[in-house]
Amino acid sequence: MKKKWNAMAKYLDDRIATIEKSLNALSGDAKTAATESLNQLKTLRQSMNDLAEDDPDSLDQFKQDVTDALERIDKRMNEFASQIEALQERVGGNEETEEAANKLMGKKAANYLGSEAATHDFCEAMRNSKNGDQFAANWRERLSSNGITIAEGSEDAFLPDAVRGAIQDAWEKPGNWLARLKNTGAKAFQIRLNSSDQTAEGSRAKGHQKGASKADESLTFVAKKVTPQMIYKKIPIDNMTIFEDDGSLLRYIASELVSQWQIEVERAILVGDGRQDNSPNKISSVEAVVDATSTYVTKVTHSESEKLIDEIVTMLEGIKAEGNITLFISKPTLNQLRRIMLSDTSTPQYVAQSIVAEQLGVAEIITTSLLGDDYLAIAMVLDKYVTVGSINPAFVEWEDYNTNTKYYRVEIPFGGAIEAPKSAAVLLAAE
Repeated sequence: MKKKWNAMAKYLDDRIATIEKSLNALSGDAKTAATESLNQLKTLRQSMNDLAEDDPDSLDQFKQDVTDALERIDKRMNEFASQIEALQERVGGNEETEEAANKLMGKKAANYLGSEAATHDFCEAMRNSKNGDQFAANWRERLSSNGITIAEGSEDAFLPDAVRGAIQDAWEKPGNWLARLKNTGAKAFQIRLNSSDQTAEGSRAKGHQKGASKADESLTFVAKKVTPQMIYKKIPIDNMTIFEDDGSLLRYIASELVSQWQIEVERAILVGDGRQDNSPNKISSVEAVVDATSTYVTKVTHSESEKLIDEIVTMLEGIKAEGNITLFISKPTLNQLRRIMLSDTSTPQYVAQSIVAEQLGVAEIITTSLLGDDYLAIAMVLDKYVTVGSINPAFVEWEDYNTNTKYYRVEIPFGGAIEAPKSAAVLLAAE
């Protein structure tokens, strides 16, 4: 019996120490109430000396009192964590989230996330995790030990500044057009669209004649729900080639894993990931432009008898949505458009890419190798494509001791779909 009492005493001492650190993150009524419950827990700890160590009934009652006190503390901690989670849900993990979270957490927590210790702790959490859930738990534990209590699932809103900076640098690098989509940060997004022809008589506003009945508007609504799935990139690296310092590790993650993740998502948005529907690796949460219905995308098929530039102009005429148009083509296709000859016998000349964009009436041309052989060109108004989920990766590292190989994985919940009608167009290769 004495052994059980000693175990209970140690458990209480550990919990009290952890809770005292976590209280630094609370504020207002939540902190006051949690402090009161903590004091009750300390009183219970002090009363142990007055209880009979050989009395099972007193031990059972004591356990119940401790459980009640801990439940009250956890309730206040969860109230605080819910505030953080609500902030993240409302504004999607952006700067406003960080500012509001910092106000709730206090300067001490904000200072921790900006420190080298936080960067090291984050990398250590990766090194000691075998899967995403374990990493999330390890990182929450390190946050908690430094006075930051968060709700489960909110880990990516509380990244160290160095980690967030590395991700941001990779995300905002030149050429990353994903950053210019309509990135909502929401867990799900419902697209609702009136697909009626706005010039048809049933859709138009009408003049009323005295004594006549007014006609109802004819509306046809379509809807699609955008939800995310986990999209990941995993790379094995032999231990002999692994960088040992935290800074190099972060640069590697940002430059290699995040970049490779971006390329795969770009492919899925433009032409789909190319996998069979029953493939376990299928990215099914991202609507490909080439697969969207005619409500959203205009499709033109290339003919060998037509000039390529004329076909692209015709394709672009199908985009009715307002906004800047981005054209995706391969480098060989771009060079065809750049090449001009003043006569049959003159030397070919190549005009600048910007001149081709101006001729076509698009804001920019992005060359890509993702179109393959089936598509000559894809054009879209980028901010008419809506995305859900996150752009903050969750990182995991684990080791295969049989092969001395470490595995690194970046994983992000992500989904997307075209939101606006006639906001994209596709030029298909000749059949």
